[in-house]
Amino acid sequence: MLYIDYKFEMAEAGLTFTDIGTTLEPDRLLKIENTPFRIGDTFVLTQNSNGNLFFRKTDRRETL
Repeated sequence: MLYIDYKFEMAEAGLTFTDIGTTLEPDRLLKIENTPFRIGDTFVLTQNSNGNLFFRKTDRRETL
């Protein structure tokens, strides 16, 4: 999957996608229902063999 021009912020508390939908680009906002993930999924930050950041999904789920 390739996302071009999505904005995000990284802080000690986590990673936040900061894009918003607009009248001209209503689908600009990355929506969870368009991903294989669900609210409550948990991830562990790792690196892949190329050294890229990789958020590996765990088996654990949190109820929010």
